[in-house]
Amino acid sequence: SCVDAALSISNMDSGGIYDLCPNTGAMDLRVHQGLGPAFVEAVRHFPATDPRADIVRRGDAIFIPSRELPVEDENIEIEGLCFLAILPIRARNKVIACINLASHTEDDAEPEVREGLMRLADLVGNAIQRIRAEENLRRRDAEYRDLFNHATDGIIVTSETYEIRDANPSFVHMTGYSRDELLERHLTDLYVDASAADVRASVDTI
Repeated sequence: SCVDAALSISNMDSGGIYDLCPNTGAMDLRVHQGLGPAFVEAVRHFPATDPRADIVRRGDAIFIPSRELPVEDENIEIEGLCFLAILPIRARNKVIACINLASHTEDDAEPEVREGLMRLADLVGNAIQRIRAEENLRRRDAEYRDLFNHATDGIIVTSETYEIRDANPSFVHMTGYSRDELLERHLTDLYVDASAADVRASVDTI
């Protein structure tokens, strides 16, 4: 969909998205459109030492006629590409991927097209950053839940007004209440030898 959007707002007729490996710096083509199979096979992977990977890592958007590209590539000539756009995608100010676009017929891109493509690359980077943050949150939540459920210590979660929101199996076992019974109670209900005010004061101090 990102490639479709880039092509729809430009005069380009082909392109793809490369993923930049954070560990090796190599580039791998993940999706593509409008390119011949021989060309795709030839440009599917660039090691970190390849000048094209270095161009992407620099992080500058490039719009250039193919004949002016500072890297010799006979595949571009064979494919018949006239104009290229290289648009780095950033997340947390770090280049993580790039959108590469090309035209088989045009040899330039209007300023408004360039601006639109750079904005699109920024939007894609923000979307990737948000998705990764959501994935990290889900992973941390799963890790917390695993620790919560398997801890040998009794653990409860309460609201700011001391309603019990959750209790782990160890706490359930310690109190003799079922989990559902605990969720109907306040923390202060569990302390029979202290007043509710004293329990609240103790918890607030902690």
